[in-house]
Amino acid sequence: MSKKLVLVDGHSILNRAFYGVRDLTNSEGLHTNAIYGFLNTLFKLIEDEKPDYLAVAFDKSAPTFRHKMYKEYKGTRKKMPDELREQVPVLHDVLKSMNIQIYEQDGLEADDILGTIALKSASKDLDVCIMSGDRDLLQISRDNVCIMVPKTIKGQTTVEKYYPKDVVDKYSLQPFQIIELKSLMGDASDNIPGVAGVGEKTATKLLVEYETLENIYDHIDEITPQGVKTKLEKDKEQAILSKKLATIDTNAQIDYKLDDMLSSDMFNAKSFEMIKMLQFKKFYSKFENVKLDADIEAVGEKNINISKIKLQDFVDANFDKMVKAKRLALIVGKEKSSDKPLLDLIENKKNLFLSYDNDNSYYVEITKAQDISKFISNVVAKGVHIITYDIQNLLHEIDIDFELYASFSDIKLMAYELNPISRESSQLSGIFANDFNEVIEEKIEHFAKISTLIAEKYDKFLKEIGNKNLSFVSEQIDLPCAFILASLEKEGIEVNKEALINYEKFLEVRIEELTKKIYKEAGEEFNISSPKQLSVVLFEKLGLPVIKKTKTGYSTDNSVLEKLSADYEIVSDIMNYRTLSKLKSTYATGLQKFIQQDGRIYGRFHQDATATGRISSTDPNLQNIPIRDEVGQKFREVFIPKDGYVFVDADYSQIELRILAHISNDKLLISAFEQDIDIHTKTASEVFGVDIDKVTPLQRRRAKAVNFGIVYGMSDYGLSQDIKVSRKEAAQYIENYFAKFTGVKKYLDDIKEFAKENGYVTTIDGRIRDIPEINNSNHQIREFGKRVAMNSPIQGSAADIMKKAMILVYKRLLKECKDSKIVLQIHDELLVEAKDSEKDLVCKIIREEMEKAADLRVKLKVDVNTGSNWLEAH
Repeated sequence: MSKKLVLVDGHSILNRAFYGVRDLTNSEGLHTNAIYGFLNTLFKLIEDEKPDYLAVAFDKSAPTFRHKMYKEYKGTRKKMPDELREQVPVLHDVLKSMNIQIYEQDGLEADDILGTIALKSASKDLDVCIMSGDRDLLQISRDNVCIMVPKTIKGQTTVEKYYPKDVVDKYSLQPFQIIELKSLMGDASDNIPGVAGVGEKTATKLLVEYETLENIYDHIDEITPQGVKTKLEKDKEQAILSKKLATIDTNAQIDYKLDDMLSSDMFNAKSFEMIKMLQFKKFYSKFENVKLDADIEAVGEKNINISKIKLQDFVDANFDKMVKAKRLALIVGKEKSSDKPLLDLIENKKNLFLSYDNDNSYYVEITKAQDISKFISNVVAKGVHIITYDIQNLLHEIDIDFELYASFSDIKLMAYELNPISRESSQLSGIFANDFNEVIEEKIEHFAKISTLIAEKYDKFLKEIGNKNLSFVSEQIDLPCAFILASLEKEGIEVNKEALINYEKFLEVRIEELTKKIYKEAGEEFNISSPKQLSVVLFEKLGLPVIKKTKTGYSTDNSVLEKLSADYEIVSDIMNYRTLSKLKSTYATGLQKFIQQDGRIYGRFHQDATATGRISSTDPNLQNIPIRDEVGQKFREVFIPKDGYVFVDADYSQIELRILAHISNDKLLISAFEQDIDIHTKTASEVFGVDIDKVTPLQRRRAKAVNFGIVYGMSDYGLSQDIKVSRKEAAQYIENYFAKFTGVKKYLDDIKEFAKENGYVTTIDGRIRDIPEINNSNHQIREFGKRVAMNSPIQGSAADIMKKAMILVYKRLLKECKDSKIVLQIHDELLVEAKDSEKDLVCKIIREEMEKAADLRVKLKVDVNTGSNWLEAH
């Protein structure tokens, strides 16, 4: 059985990965998406091909022999983006650490290196595979040389393999004729001129008949039609030059040895350190069998004394030591699968681990949750600081008085505050990525080790938080908010299940009616939810105007349907069908599975899921309960208070525009709020140049779109689509707005410049939102970064103000209305389940505390209402 050599076209695969993988950075700010995509391809290649020998070839920046032949060679190529350039040397280091041979040489391209090594190795009874996105290499395809070209369709990457037969099947040409093809049609990507006006179809036809460029010119008088002959005659020298440029040098002078390419010991201690530095946790499992050298042994592998002990025995033996240490690390973990006995903590089988000296982890047995609550209260009273991971989850298991929150710190929240744009930064696997030599799974050994590392992480994070002026956000906003969100999760909210089921039936009837109507309008039955079938009906059968095409046909996304809905009733009906179908599946049906035996839903709230600091909701997502349309509003009717209680709903009025007035210090905007003038009417008056009492409802609606469009960095095109006017007219509205609200214009310009220079923006209270996109070389990504820079300080400040308001309200309710509880937080809205006898006081407390949550240049305004269900209270 012959051995196999696999060669990789380094820059080709790296470049493809850079543009195919979303922008990624590690915690040090190094861009890593190209390296990640490259390694993903490489590891899949190794797994599939199982090479005996492996090497990667790279281009060098020095001119090649082709540049000397034709100075314009590759002259049209864009400069390599800085975000990609910085990844090239790092990838080299990764490959070297994996003992993968790298070849690059001045004067040669990677194709020449690959071609030379491939054909010379193939002659030694080796099977050769070359992975490249460059189809130029098809010219060296042989019976034992396979060219592998990655191809991505709908997000799925496959590999096309080309042996000579495959080249013929695909191009109707032999491999060597790929050179001839390029000599005739040229290559825009390499700026190879070819023959002007001769494309692939004509070139292929000529080569099928005459085989080579030389033979074509030997029979030039036979060429028809005359136009093609004329083009060939005119650009003969260009064609001959193009053939030289397109020909891979397969006999280049390269110093290489087959033994240097032996594929072995790739997943070693040194390469694992590189993978950890890049924070590619997906690849950690490849290093499971690595035995690390002692000098680079990961922290998480140090010997930890894991003692299984009863709580009282632990207290008796360690209380004084803990008080002396002044801190205690605490983690609750749930094991997925193990033959070890698990603790019954309340109703869930969980493990509690404690550590105060970083060398010992105590696996504590608890018979009653009250015991651990009492224990923690006792050590806190002695001045011990408790450091946790995920205190919000911990508070489900134990009862700790809210007033004690300052005695706690939580590294999950701290990690999020330091890196809010990374989805994994606050997860166990992210925080402790560099401390373990294996993938962090939920098992006893890992939780034990983590409990000894928590304090070390706390020290590191605390220093970084201080350096970034995040102490107030961390200690006075997010930490106490975790206590409140745990309370919301434990409190839950009641649902009228019967009403929900009835509403589900109502939607089913409406959907069925719409379905029949759509079938009648279409003249046939089809799957309305299938974009492909829908596009055929709308644009092929009914002949509706095509708004947007995709690679697979005609687009039927909502933006397309919205443009057509005013003129075509069937489109309007389809949009209604989609809306009702989503309402039914997501809410009418979806909510039912979350209703517990006591009739309440116990959702989860997260502080670490958005980059701006906004609280999010899952299981179910209660923050997305519809409110704008009448059909959606009815869902709020199914949420009800328990007997003897009423809902009190408080909603900030136009909080983001008030924050914009504050941070921009725009005199006109501030004046409008001070005079309590409807801000959208005021904007309409200024933008459209009419007296305030002459503003029409249409003008107000458009001004409202302008106001919020400005906040979200909307372009003239986006605004034109939103309010259905021409792009020119929308641009004029924006220009008029900035001419009047000059402070806003200055703020938006200044904040974009600040973000460009510093790479981040902050909220009023100092929460940081990193924006690596703003200096990206890609225009679309850069524009996205600008929009984020404009909006994040506003949206993030609104989130911080709401959190501070929750804290103030929660404190007052604890003191004055102990039977009334906050049950929901929905962006700018709080919902309280108030005891009937406390209703008026609750309304007073909510208004007072929410309105004083921030000291802005304009007063915060809160709308407070009560009701027997959520809709009535809103």
